[in-house]
Amino acid sequence: MIAILVATHLCAAELPIDLSEDGDASSPHIIKDVLKFGKFGPEMVVVPIGGKRVANCIPKRVCDETITDIVRSMITSPYAISRYEITFDEYDLYCEATGRPKPEDNGWGRGSRPVIFVAWKDALRYVDWMSEQTGFTYRLPSVVEWEHAARAGKHTAYWWGSEIEANRANCSDCGTKWSGLQTAPVGSFPPNPWGIYDMHGNVSEFTQDCAVKNKRRLSPFRSRLMNEFRAKPEFIRDCARVRSKGFNWLTTYQLAFRRESDQNNPSFPERFVTTPIQNKTAAKGIRVVREM
Repeated sequence: MIAILVATHLCAAELPIDLSEDGDASSPHIIKDVLKFGKFGPEMVVVPIGGKRVANCIPKRVCDETITDIVRSMITSPYAISRYEITFDEYDLYCEATGRPKPEDNGWGRGSRPVIFVAWKDALRYVDWMSEQTGFTYRLPSVVEWEHAARAGKHTAYWWGSEIEANRANCSDCGTKWSGLQTAPVGSFPPNPWGIYDMHGNVSEFTQDCAVKNKRRLSPFRSRLMNEFRAKPEFIRDCARVRSKGFNWLTTYQLAFRRESDQNNPSFPERFVTTPIQNKTAAKGIRVVREM
């Protein structure tokens, strides 16, 4: 059963912060904030936090824990993440309210499809508007927050298991009617155990984190950890490239998928993609975070 809260306030004490052994959460808590002119914002899932704590191994470059454990241990503040990718309906509402031009839909239709042809700066303006409209702090997710929500406590390559399965996500070789052709309406596939949809596939999603370069030559796994999970990520609005997360409808999973020697740490290019801030494509979209 899903609890939907039309939110004016949700205390941290009310959050479902405890995880079971396999990482599953109880029924998700859904927040829908009211905008100033009476419409509703996107549905937001309160993300479970907590669980096994691990040593701060990243700066020491000696990480033996799984990526899932490292990410989980780095989430210390409760947050909510949009249940779906931000849709054209939601973004068009923002454009109409602010007088901004609406992005193109590539002839695929608008409505419940994820918004496309938006740049990182457009996404920043959208979350600023959401904050002003609701009185809560909305922003783009950090790479750690995104990864935590996508993994949903699981140690496998995907939340459903270790291999691609038909009709689990929209990617080029995922066996759906949209695969390699166009975006799918959000929520067309089952949600992960935390009630979040489309974390794998459909559109890649902007994060708030700038892309950084490693100056020291490290092993591939440790290098990616250092670059991906910085202990104190800094939000900078004027960086040249940012991290986007998640594969999209054009991605070929079978060719891109790589396993580390540690089978608990499957690695994907989807976890480590950088995007120029001015880039607008039919494969990039938005997912947002609300601070609690």
